[in-house]
Amino acid sequence: MDTKESICLFCPLGCDIAFRVRGDEVVGPEFCGPAESHAGRVCGRGLYGTELLNHPKRIATPLVRVDGRLRETSSEAAFAKTAGGLRKVLETAGPDAIAVVTEPNRSLEDLRAVGRLARAIGTTEVFCAFEPQDWPLLTGKPDAGVSAIVEASCVLAIGNVFMSHPVLAKEIIEAKYTARGNSLFVVGPRRSNTAWYASSLLQNTAGT
Repeated sequence: MDTKESICLFCPLGCDIAFRVRGDEVVGPEFCGPAESHAGRVCGRGLYGTELLNHPKRIATPLVRVDGRLRETSSEAAFAKTAGGLRKVLETAGPDAIAVVTEPNRSLEDLRAVGRLARAIGTTEVFCAFEPQDWPLLTGKPDAGVSAIVEASCVLAIGNVFMSHPVLAKEIIEAKYTARGNSLFVVGPRRSNTAWYASSLLQNTAGT
């Protein structure tokens, strides 16, 4: 049995992970030694997401609908069919008739590709169920990176970071306790796990 190291793609943080591998099959997670990315920390999603790799219902090939049924096809044929459908909508209804929808469990590269796709289409209708701190990932605007949190003397967290990014939450807590006087301000409607560590909590009304 071998050990293979990789990068977790369950969210934009890109944590280092390791797997136990037997042939072409991933058997389970393995301890990842000291790493540059978040000191080898991995959240529950990344640690036990290996079960999805060997799931019998995992979609491993492109599918297109033919006569009302999904059928396997090549990547080239799937892209051609998708592009043809988008082109038809653009010609008849304009770019804002197309909405680009994604979800946050994607790598940083995937999310930036979604933003590039939306800009290439010309649509402003882009949606993702992001925590507010992740919105810049789709806009293409540069961010300061995780290292800025560790170096900060004051952190403003919006929402429950412990739930959305457990590994990032550890960086935030370390930043608060690095030096006396460092502060953590949390904005959110609930007294969450993140709020428990806050110097001050701004408890807003849900939806505002």
